[in-house]
Amino acid sequence: MQPQKKQIITEPFEVRSRLEELGVTEEILRLAVEEAIAGFNSCTDNHPRTHAGSRFWADGIRSLRDSLTVLRFERVESGKEWHAEEDNNLPLVVNKAGTVAITVATGDKSTGKEHETPCTNSAKGPRTKDAVNVNEAQYLLIPDLHLTPEDLEKFEKMGRMTFLLLMHRDAQSLEVRCELSRPRTMDKCNRVNGWIERIILKSLPFTGERVDILPEVPQTPEIDVKVKKRA
Repeated sequence: MQPQKKQIITEPFEVRSRLEELGVTEEILRLAVEEAIAGFNSCTDNHPRTHAGSRFWADGIRSLRDSLTVLRFERVESGKEWHAEEDNNLPLVVNKAGTVAITVATGDKSTGKEHETPCTNSAKGPRTKDAVNVNEAQYLLIPDLHLTPEDLEKFEKMGRMTFLLLMHRDAQSLEVRCELSRPRTMDKCNRVNGWIERIILKSLPFTGERVDILPEVPQTPEIDVKVKKRA
């Protein structure tokens, strides 16, 4: 049996290697964070107060989709193209094989810190919960992150792995800490609070002057619309 890989990956070589396995690069993820910061900083005092937080999240997922679906970076192999999906208002970018999906969320102050456990800032909806449940079932079946071809076949039958590009704006250190992490549990308030693996990325500085912490808004407005037939 292959030795179990570390669940928290911080060393630059290991980060690059694990991201390569997933079919994405740190350059693409960092660009998504940079463009999220730029979107946040583009908001003015005349925007609705919650808009900057929404823009931060929305520009992050938009950038990921731009980079991966149109292959803006040559290091993304042609056999690992991605496409955008909307799973009942949960925005995703999914690889060609349908085995890996990524979305974006804002995290708390523990985001990007190796010796702390982060939590999403806001409650998540039923589609995120479904994805977390699939991740947990996969982990219970095969806790080792190194997948043999037989393991991968089992995973594909159970459903895709879902990752969160988790970002946190730290107004004190004037940086955005980020990580690409695979959730496995949620708390009673429906915030993601447990992880199968965490790939810690380098933090990025704020750009521009807007560094105030704005009220959080739901990052993934997964809304179930119930339609009742009229009598």
